[in-house]
Amino acid sequence: MNDRFTLALTGQSLIKHDIRDIRTPAFQDVQSLLRQADLSFTNFEGTILGTHGGWPLKGSFFGCSDPAVLDALGAIGFQALSLSNNHAFDLGPSGVLSTLEEVEKRGFLHAGLGRNAREVSRARIATINQRRVALVAMDGGPGPDFMYAADADENRPERPGVNRLRLSQLLEVDDVAFEQIRAVRDKIGYTAIDLANDSQPDDPPRLDPQAEVAIARSVFKRSDRYGRGVRIDEVDMARNLAAIASAARDEALVIAYLHHHHWASDWYQLPEWVSGVAIRDFDAAEFERRKQQLLAITALVNAHYPSGRVECRLTDTYHNIGRRLRDDSRPGTLLFQAFDALAIEQKRIPMRGGTDGAVLSARGIPTPNFFTGAYNFHSRFEFLPVSAFEKSFEVAAMLCKLAAQDEALAHP
Repeated sequence: MNDRFTLALTGQSLIKHDIRDIRTPAFQDVQSLLRQADLSFTNFEGTILGTHGGWPLKGSFFGCSDPAVLDALGAIGFQALSLSNNHAFDLGPSGVLSTLEEVEKRGFLHAGLGRNAREVSRARIATINQRRVALVAMDGGPGPDFMYAADADENRPERPGVNRLRLSQLLEVDDVAFEQIRAVRDKIGYTAIDLANDSQPDDPPRLDPQAEVAIARSVFKRSDRYGRGVRIDEVDMARNLAAIASAARDEALVIAYLHHHHWASDWYQLPEWVSGVAIRDFDAAEFERRKQQLLAITALVNAHYPSGRVECRLTDTYHNIGRRLRDDSRPGTLLFQAFDALAIEQKRIPMRGGTDGAVLSARGIPTPNFFTGAYNFHSRFEFLPVSAFEKSFEVAAMLCKLAAQDEALAHP
């Protein structure tokens, strides 16, 4: 395998006609750069009007392209395409099938579009100049639910579409404004049925009744500031991260692409939710190495592009709970004693970080997690049986009782 591998990455290619006859010097220079790279990538922001036909599903922002556009992209020098974006579904499922057919016919490495959710969730892998390269592409919308790929179930067939990373926009307001908005909603008689109707063809959003209010398609969130943010769907995030991790374990160079229209008010600036990245590792030394690698990359970019400035700020939000429990085993011992006292069978299951226990452990308070009894976490089908909730409460109460009786805890 070659020690060097050159990537050329561009933004969107929103083109509707053949551009191979353009002879301007600047365009020729771009083509030269793309052709010199081992792999050149772009987002094909469109849909192909091909053998499967289709119907326009948008107003003035509709767009579709002839298959010759793909020939133009190949001739310019592109070998890899993201197909996940807000125009990929402009002709509906028929356009999706035509786009896949024409892209595959030309041998592009592509991702982000598929015949169903299983297909669209997989990383696409190819060998380019002796280097295994994987591509994962996703779209964050906003877009209607029906543009995203879905598997068949007992009630409906599969749906060709886009790979989704669901991002829900939140309008953040302070307590006073939040209460005023909630009062307006109540005074005009805006009900849950109204919200369901206004959300069509999608289902209404799931809300925290104490912290969120929805009117029409706007969700207002109680906050300590005014601003705009997004809620990232954890199921979609886990699914896409699993595809990236699987390809990385296969020793592939992974290109991950996200298309979205949740912009900052100033289009030239990255929104806060994009510029923040979470890194995790179960091993403390490896976690530290990852952080130092980010700092090294920042220094390298700044040295290479002195006219600009990149800043990297690292903040630890939580630690591996196991690391804290090795230093202080008392919380774990108490938890097991509580289980024994209540005749509850122990099932020890490793968990991904990010829980309240992980955050508290990072602050020096070892806090193992125990069950709530819920099912289908972070999905629309999440539920908590009352019997399981009662058992969880009994464990919490028993922990308090045992801790009060433990002299070592009372006088550490």
